[in-house]
Amino acid sequence: FAFLTEDEVNRLLDLRKADGEDILAGAVVSGAKAVVVQLLDLGANPNHARYDGWRAIHIAAQRGYHRILEVLVSGGARVADAYTNTNKRALDYAREGGYSKAVVLLKKAEKAEKMEKGDKVVKQKKNMVPW
Repeated sequence: FAFLTEDEVNRLLDLRKADGEDILAGAVVSGAKAVVVQLLDLGANPNHARYDGWRAIHIAAQRGYHRILEVLVSGGARVADAYTNTNKRALDYAREGGYSKAVVLLKKAEKAEKMEKGDKVVKQKKNMVPW
């Protein structure tokens, strides 16, 4: 994508299908890890959700693409609070599919997110004025 202008990159990242699926999700569907990496490097939103709540992380989990899941998580994809409209998380889809590597990765990512969130709450409480 190095040959594209900044404006062209922005238009590319803003493309949506009728269901709201973006180009990043399309790359995940295709299993194109290198394209996923490039799109994230260009500024694609790893937390963009379609109308039904599905995100790129749900697609990767459902298909067992653990290497793409690694890229999405390291690129900022939320795991613990990313639910579809049917109240499913990426971890649920990985479990249903029997994708053990994806399950392990997503469990670790959820734990890290929860710990990070907990650390922020603890720090806020410590900084509170007692009166």
